[in-house]
Amino acid sequence: MTRNLWRRAALLAGVIGLSVFAGCREELEGGAGCPLLCSSEAAVLRDTVLEAIEFDTTLTGFPLAGLNASVLVATRGDSLVTRGVFRFDLLPRTFAVNNSATTDSIRAVDSTFLVFRLDSSGARGSAPVTIEAYDVDTTDSDSVRAVVASLFRPSRLLGSRTVPRDSLRDSLRLRLADSLVARKISGGQRLRVGLAVRSTDGAQMVVSALVAGGTGMRLQFDPRGDTIYAPTQVQLTSLTPEDNVDFANAYQAYTLPVTGTAAPARDEWAVGGIPGRRAYLRFRIPRNIQDSSTIVRAQLLLTQRPSRAVDGGRGVTLVGYIGSATTAVTDLARAAALASVGQDQQTGVLLIDTLRVLPADSGVRTISVVSVVRAWASLDSTVTRAIIFGTNSEGISGQELRFASTRAPLAQRPRLRITYQPRREFGLP
Repeated sequence: MTRNLWRRAALLAGVIGLSVFAGCREELEGGAGCPLLCSSEAAVLRDTVLEAIEFDTTLTGFPLAGLNASVLVATRGDSLVTRGVFRFDLLPRTFAVNNSATTDSIRAVDSTFLVFRLDSSGARGSAPVTIEAYDVDTTDSDSVRAVVASLFRPSRLLGSRTVPRDSLRDSLRLRLADSLVARKISGGQRLRVGLAVRSTDGAQMVVSALVAGGTGMRLQFDPRGDTIYAPTQVQLTSLTPEDNVDFANAYQAYTLPVTGTAAPARDEWAVGGIPGRRAYLRFRIPRNIQDSSTIVRAQLLLTQRPSRAVDGGRGVTLVGYIGSATTAVTDLARAAALASVGQDQQTGVLLIDTLRVLPADSGVRTISVVSVVRAWASLDSTVTRAIIFGTNSEGISGQELRFASTRAPLAQRPRLRITYQPRREFGLP
């Protein structure tokens, strides 16, 4: 079933690409220069504004677990608090002596560090930042947010470090308790580390956890012995839930929301924020326009509402995804996950315009969707006409954008402005 859906998504992208190419070749005027079968009358263009969005809603839980290689760790007052969780479920019990094929048991460790890279664009605050590491391993429901969040307490502290705000930009080493790590190794246990940050003016960092080449989040220690040794490097691994390997791998590194951004009002939808949200819009365009005309222009008109929860004065980009699921897919979250950012295969141009705005701003925003609307006329009726919106910082920023929905007052509702040319029968008089 999933393979067929992805195949349908690829077909949709191809159809839209052809639509873009064909649209570039349209001639909008007739006259004496036209071939014999052309009308001698100038093309008549009509412009209309439609309430073509028959359904819209906010979906929560994006990006899907395992699809984001970065983790947001933040303490932003009452508006946003998140932790980072990193799993080392396979700890080595031996080390190579003198870097040879001979191994020996690890009986004690020294110089234990958590080593990780940072995305400098995600750092916030100006005062020094304290980074704290906690032991968040538990035999209880280890993927339940409330259970894991309760483990960030003083008795489980593994180590901490205070650094200047400018240090949150490349990579960091955080010293951990050697004795606890040694105990876990000797007992054949796993190590799960939770990161938190605090500062006098709020703090935030984005950890690049899953990086190719083993340069992401890792555990490093010296296996002490009587011979020469090299530091041991341990990569992220996750072994639970045992009955779902893909789901387990998705929990190698993840963001744990403690206090997330508030849910949108009943008459609006939101994108971005923590936990990450997307908006799902389903369209219905009158058949006399969709099937019996040439669409010249199509613009989606959205009324933005201000959001000041987190970083309202910093720009964020609204990104549109093309829905490709059929009417058989009733789970909207799954339908949104199957959506893709469409591009013209020849030019690489995005088929839905992006829009960069300030979350705290308000007003009507215009987004061109002409390529998608044209392509809908060529698709099977079972393909849902949908556009899904998200942000370019999904899952790694508390920034959000809010827009009036179809339940808002009439003047604020999302609308579709279409300029089109009715088709006429051509022929000899």
